[in-house]
Amino acid sequence: MIQQAGVLAPIAAGPLVSWLNNYAAIHQVDLELIPGYTPIDSSNAEPSLWQQLAQDIRKLSSNYEGVLILHGTDTMAYTAAALSFLLPNLTCPVILTGSQIPLAEPNSDAELNLNRSLNLLINYASQLPREVFIFFGHALFRGNRATKIDNESQYAFDSPNYPSCLRYTAHDKIEFNSDFAALRRLSLAMPICHSLAPIKIKVRLLAPGLQELDIEPNSCVALILMTYGAGNAPTNPDFLAAIQKLTAQGVLVLNLSQCLRKTTKLNNYAVGCALRDVGVIDMGDITLEACIAKLYYLFNSEVANLKKYLSLDLVGEM
Repeated sequence: MIQQAGVLAPIAAGPLVSWLNNYAAIHQVDLELIPGYTPIDSSNAEPSLWQQLAQDIRKLSSNYEGVLILHGTDTMAYTAAALSFLLPNLTCPVILTGSQIPLAEPNSDAELNLNRSLNLLINYASQLPREVFIFFGHALFRGNRATKIDNESQYAFDSPNYPSCLRYTAHDKIEFNSDFAALRRLSLAMPICHSLAPIKIKVRLLAPGLQELDIEPNSCVALILMTYGAGNAPTNPDFLAAIQKLTAQGVLVLNLSQCLRKTTKLNNYAVGCALRDVGVIDMGDITLEACIAKLYYLFNSEVANLKKYLSLDLVGEM
């Protein structure tokens, strides 16, 4: 990103490539820039980008000690979550990073994030699990557990329901977190996803007084309900009848809490049980970003029982 006509916009020619080449020369390491990507504002990132990245990384990862993806912060967690599903058998760690302030701007955090991410991939690759991460500010998070929590701070990301893999201390030392566990592979085969075709997903945030869904069954294949607290929602008969109509016609209705931390528990309250009884699927402590990525992955895979796989922890996402 650079300033153009008073606003930030992405460009292909800028200080980033020069910075990377200079870093490689100073540290005497081989950095290869992978062609075929046009810089975009990450607000324009689409599932087609996830697919392109996954295809390239599958071809490349066996030849490299690590892969670094430079990504805008707004949708970084979506891309990281999607890649965790699309790349379940990585041979090297993949890190996504970016910055709140572009490299060419005063007080940018870009150089800090670049330096620390590259240091991890170059000097600590053998100690990192083979999975997808987000590094930002001071911490390395599992990609499908991270979410953006701040629009200005250099600590823009957090992992509300799973510990970070490691952190940089105030003295730039690295402390690995013993509570972080590398992925346990499922005993059953992971679904195969060759491409990501568009699917229709709707998200509804509940609020007091909003008791009508107003969603036709043919308008989506999945509805994510952002519910209160432990997964609670109104027991208004019309509201519950609308959900039951959707589930009866094959729409997957998923329950996520509006709270960042902890998990939904539909069995704790009568209002939660009412959702369960009309076919709503409890998604536990998954982030919205990972939930959407998981839906894209499963709907584009050869899966007979979507509900079963939605409820399983496939790649450490829940």
